[in-house]
Amino acid sequence: MKLILICKEGEARQAYINEIAAMGASVDAVSCYSEFLNTKAINPYQGLMIDLVTQMKMSAEEKNISKELLGIFPTIQLKWDVESRSIRNISFGNRTTSNSLKDFINTECQSFRARAVRLNMRKMVHFNVLLSNDEAMDEKNLEHTVTINISKSGCFLFSGRAWTKYPTAWLIINDLQDKTLIAGDIRWSVEWGKQRVIPGIGISFKEIKPSQIEELIGN
Repeated sequence: MKLILICKEGEARQAYINEIAAMGASVDAVSCYSEFLNTKAINPYQGLMIDLVTQMKMSAEEKNISKELLGIFPTIQLKWDVESRSIRNISFGNRTTSNSLKDFINTECQSFRARAVRLNMRKMVHFNVLLSNDEAMDEKNLEHTVTINISKSGCFLFSGRAWTKYPTAWLIINDLQDKTLIAGDIRWSVEWGKQRVIPGIGISFKEIKPSQIEELIGN
């Protein structure tokens, strides 16, 4: 079994690695999500573990990247307790039902088929976008917005709207020569005012021309 650990170097990281090894699992440790995407994302994994302190100190951009990864693997958040020299499992919403690291590894990770994250480097490019929740692109539903980052497989779009009810977003990227309508599956969303991060939606392109992708990545 192979797992990925997001944790800054130090005592906590080593404690997690020792505990995981004692359970018979293998782990790759990285300091942040960007490091994972840049160096490890082509490898298959069965679970994701995140150190609470590392997560809290991440930049807004790192947290945006994290939201795309959290829905891919079984995920657990951990905290190293210096005084008791023990590992605590911090609830991560509905992403895990395990009560301990051991339970997480032996149940959720063991039954999960290992998979890799497609390695598409994201670029911080701000394209002007017309965004809508319907294919007709009705004027009353249009939102004038921008991309925060983009890759050949998808993008993160700034938006002040609530998107939880919508599986698909439709967009026209005004800066492209080919302004053909693009469709994207909404993978995650952050509502305005709910968190101290940029609000918006992360999408994966569902309907887009190869020539549009080439133009996007070439900018």
